Amino acid sequence: MLLFLAIFLTVYALMHLLVYYGVRPLIPATKPFRTGILAWAILMIVAPVLVRVLEGIDQISLARLLAWVAYLWMGFLWLAFAAFLVQALWNGATRILARFRPKARNALLTGAKPSFLILLLVWGAGTYAFFEARELRIEQVSISSPALAEEYTKLRIVQISDLHLGLLYGETELRALTQRIQALKPDLVAATGDILDIQHHHLNGLVPVWQSLQPPLGKFAVIGNHEVYNGKAGSIAFLEEAGFRVLQNELVEVGGIEIAGVNDPARSTAIDDFKTLATATAEKFTLFLKHRPW
Repeated sequence: MLLFLAIFLTVYALMHLLVYYGVRPLIPATKPFRTGILAWAILMIVAPVLVRVLEGIDQISLARLLAWVAYLWMGFLWLAFAAFLVQALWNGATRILARFRPKARNALLTGAKPSFLILLLVWGAGTYAFFEARELRIEQVSISSPALAEEYTKLRIVQISDLHLGLLYGETELRALTQRIQALKPDLVAATGDILDIQHHHLNGLVPVWQSLQPPLGKFAVIGNHEVYNGKAGSIAFLEEAGFRVLQNELVEVGGIEIAGVNDPARSTAIDDFKTLATATAEKFTLFLKHRPW
């Protein structure tokens, strides 16, 4: 864990450094202004860790406020880092070319104008991405299979994944989601990991929302890496209380179909796809649940 934190903080700090050099032509040269920027950068670098610390000591309101700021900043910073990295690579290649063709220096992207245009692009793309990510869309996929049990002329499975219920996505959003799922009239609901992104005892109010969802063949889930990060045992307890059957490297039969599920390998959690599927029946329809199906 300490090694992961060290690597994360180092990489994140280097990203901030590159972005700082990218926007430096726009920054006033006064010492107080640059000191303020340095203080803000340090706060944002450690903010993801502080969010977890505040959550761990039950300072949820403060953790939620910091999470909104820190994670929005992280999203915009990733975009800015990518853009300024492209700029740096372009300028590096141009300077090499200019050694042989001096006129190539005219193509350098330096100064305030390129920096301003990059920030404008990042702001537009980041704002679009923020609203796009919060818009729920349903993707429908039709699969024909002769292995489907005869009693099912049509079997509707609703798969959900990566909700990251916690500080930024809570009861209001979950109620809207479950209403959309109910409207689809699923026979079975499958949750394929990263449903939680906070310690489970902060989510007790969400259990009744999940329990209102009662498809005929049940609700099944596998754990993702964030369930492991937030406490595997507690995450599984929450999902089971919410009405999910959590499959941990196992296969079960429900209503004439087979459902197999494996753990995510986060923090060396044991996983064996082939062993889990070894008892599957070739003549039956098998639904395989895995958080990261590489």
